[in-house]
Amino acid sequence: MTVQSNVNNQQVPVYVPVQIFDGVAPTLPRYVGTTLTFTDVSAPIWRIQKIWDASGVTVSGFAEGTQDFVYAWSGRTGYTYK
Repeated sequence: MTVQSNVNNQQVPVYVPVQIFDGVAPTLPRYVGTTLTFTDVSAPIWRIQKIWDASGVTVSGFAEGTQDFVYAWSGRTGYTYK
């Protein structure tokens, strides 16, 4: 987190997303985890995307079909991706 001053000279937090990657291109599947506050890979604070091959076509989806920051990175292989 960084702090910036706004027009009223008040300090407001600015969050820089943190990303973790699992899998190395061109190996599939790959997982991309994004969080706003990195604390713990088992905390439900992650948005997780999976990239995989489906009959020669590269596709991607998010854990349980949502882009919410409510999943644990450590559980990434157990979610359904849509």
